[in-house]
Amino acid sequence: MGKNILIVDDEQTICINLSKFLSKIGYNVSIASNVKDAKKILDKYNINTIVSDIVMPESDGIELLNYTKKKYPNIKVMLITGFITIELTLKAIKGKVDAFLEKPISFNELETELKRLESYDNLILNQNDNKPIVNNKVKYIKKAEMVMSKKSPIIEIIKFIELIANKKVSVFIYGESGTGKELVAKAIHRLSKRKEAPFVPINCGAIPRELIESELFGHAKGSFTGAISDKIGRIEMSHKGVLFLDEIGELSLDMQVKFLRVLQEKNITPVGGKYSKNIDFRLVSATNINIEEAIKDKKFREDLFYRINVIPINLPPLRERKIDIPALVSFFIEENNKEYETNIQGITHEALDYFINYSWPGNVRELQNMIERISVIKDEGYVEVKDLPKKIVQDINKSSENNYNSLFYTNSNEQFDFKKMMESYQKEIILYSLKKFNWNKKKASEFLKLKRTTFVEMVKRLDIDNDKLK
Repeated sequence: MGKNILIVDDEQTICINLSKFLSKIGYNVSIASNVKDAKKILDKYNINTIVSDIVMPESDGIELLNYTKKKYPNIKVMLITGFITIELTLKAIKGKVDAFLEKPISFNELETELKRLESYDNLILNQNDNKPIVNNKVKYIKKAEMVMSKKSPIIEIIKFIELIANKKVSVFIYGESGTGKELVAKAIHRLSKRKEAPFVPINCGAIPRELIESELFGHAKGSFTGAISDKIGRIEMSHKGVLFLDEIGELSLDMQVKFLRVLQEKNITPVGGKYSKNIDFRLVSATNINIEEAIKDKKFREDLFYRINVIPINLPPLRERKIDIPALVSFFIEENNKEYETNIQGITHEALDYFINYSWPGNVRELQNMIERISVIKDEGYVEVKDLPKKIVQDINKSSENNYNSLFYTNSNEQFDFKKMMESYQKEIILYSLKKFNWNKKKASEFLKLKRTTFVEMVKRLDIDNDKLK
């Protein structure tokens, strides 16, 4: 998202204060006191974002929203108001508003919302023909084989990987299937002094239990039926390098005992072999199961866990790092264009919205496969909602419908009481925050970004039980 912002408000003080703040954090600011002047500025200058009041003399912010989205669909519109009604909300949603802020405006909230909108800066609209294109200067980071936004939580993980890459200690990677655990393991290897030695991966869950010992330790000729020659195991292959044990939680208890002995003694004996071999390897292991629960259930040895869990790394699922989705989509489109000689030029904002709101149970791998399938079938043009798998569209539409129904449901003979509904939701939110922090007022108010005095007043007004409060 660009840095040119138009502020529209009939209150001069608000315009001045917002202008000073936005200019201070790097934005180029234009000001209009009414919708008529705002339209003139839009027609004359290259505006990227509008921050507009809703209630103004003559024409209101909803009219400006509709005008902007029809004539300049690439411009983001943030509406501000002192009182959000159901009617205004529905009109704004219908007009495809990008963000809402309540008065009095918090500068921190304003900056946060602007940063959220910037997650779209990888996919912009061409102002000349109103067609969505992928920005040629896509701001993703391709480092250690991972793609992300500038503000991604993965950035901190990358920094941490660089910090521990040259340490010999064992690393344990937690993450759901498809989050990139092997990519992290490869990054550790590539950034370490062992990068010239082998990186040896093995998926412990993909090998039959009766074969895993031979696969890890190797075997001597004649040690069992079918052992027609000596075989080097994965552990020996990783000498001087990195051994990556994916899904280590799938190892049987007897194999866990044998592998623990290898970690302690730094040597191995092949199946049926007479002599042990000293091996120097660095262990990186990973799992998508709750290993601590497995320990409680006696399915994983606690002593082995302490050996492998020296440096833990937690990879968040894609649904918790949605800021990365635009960058990932752009990257995978480019990669598929090269691989399959296709000409996919980008993705519409409407289709991207579905991607961002989808839960991605298969994480990055699922997203990659989906973009690949769409690219090959479509071959050229822009990815649109009609190109998406029906499952995604149906899931998102159903979720939206359920949220809408739960929010606006009333009995047929009842009138909709906006004030009571808002108080009910406020009470639920306050109770949730108090329970989350064991009824600690200070922590709960900080969690909701409320002043403590405001929080306490709300507790009293909403008649929340004071006895448990700390």
